Amino acid sequence: MKIGLKSMVSLGLGLGAMAAANLTSLQSSVSAGADSSQGTSTATPGPATSTSTTPSTPSATSTVSYPAPPSTFSPLTASSAELAQYGFPQEPPNGTARSLWLTAATSYRSTVTTTPAAVAGLGISKSIPQLTGTSTNSAETSQNWSGHVVTSSQMQGGTLADGVAAEWVVPTVPYGSGTGGCGVNDVSPIVATWVGLDGVAPAGDLIQAGTDSWSCSGSAYRFWTESLPNEGSAVFQGPWITGGDEVIVWVTHNAVYTGGTSTYFLENVTTGTSQSFYSYSTPWSGATADFVAERPLFNVYGGIFLSLPDYNYTYFSSCIYATFGGWQNLVGGSGGNDNFTMTQHANGTGPTLATASSVSSQVFTSLWQDAGSNIPLGS
Repeated sequence: MKIGLKSMVSLGLGLGAMAAANLTSLQSSVSAGADSSQGTSTATPGPATSTSTTPSTPSATSTVSYPAPPSTFSPLTASSAELAQYGFPQEPPNGTARSLWLTAATSYRSTVTTTPAAVAGLGISKSIPQLTGTSTNSAETSQNWSGHVVTSSQMQGGTLADGVAAEWVVPTVPYGSGTGGCGVNDVSPIVATWVGLDGVAPAGDLIQAGTDSWSCSGSAYRFWTESLPNEGSAVFQGPWITGGDEVIVWVTHNAVYTGGTSTYFLENVTTGTSQSFYSYSTPWSGATADFVAERPLFNVYGGIFLSLPDYNYTYFSSCIYATFGGWQNLVGGSGGNDNFTMTQHANGTGPTLATASSVSSQVFTSLWQDAGSNIPLGS
């Protein structure tokens, strides 16, 4: 990498510090409660007025849901102000970005309303990649990431990224597909699929959103958002999803507001349901745009990387990122981005857990290779 990532090898920079609860409680909370609040109207802060294009500023540790639009709302006919009012992405003028937006807009049927909240006791978080020491212009070997990252020097139209988006099919994971334990004091095999900004930036900030698929005592799936350092843990929210659903995730950051405001748009294309959120996120460096399949970190005993369920593959498409020059396509080839391969140990030994194909027409695939095992941070 070109931005001094070697120094992060020894840092346990997980995004959550919440105490770990036993897995049985976690799974019952998510599987039983994930859909219980959807469709329930809640009083949530939104734009200052009905015509405002900017949300009110939430506290530094909160994620706030945009208000649900009226049943007559259509992104295809809405004005720019109306799109902003309800947290729907602005329509790009052309290219892959506009095609992705049109997919989201034509698939839209309704907005769910949920109260954003972290799952009680959740000690599982996403984390800055733990590098194994292999680093070239376009290849990285990581202990927890498989995917592609665009760094500042590789960006088109500028050197700072303030938006990222992609479409993928939620990986389906079968029961017991990983090697991790399923007892009260164990943790589930899990794969997190997401897009974000600044995941490998030396400043330690990270703005991201995606889907989780985990396998143990049945399979469970959930949208989530997360920002570092303000929130400190994943927030499970958004439309109901299941394995095999097609989703679009669109993350943007607006540095104009004091401290900066991040917006997360989550849509289940298969069902046509979506929801948008915003959070107060600082700092933001814009140094990378990230497209990642990850084995998350379990924040107990100094941090434990979870084993991977057999997710077969994650197919990313319409991968785009925004600079001050507008929306750009994720491109392949040497120097176009950095390709991350996930391995078991920090020293590069052990099995290869997941690989990422090269990028072609804004498409790539993260391929599952091996479950690996639950292993302490830095092992």
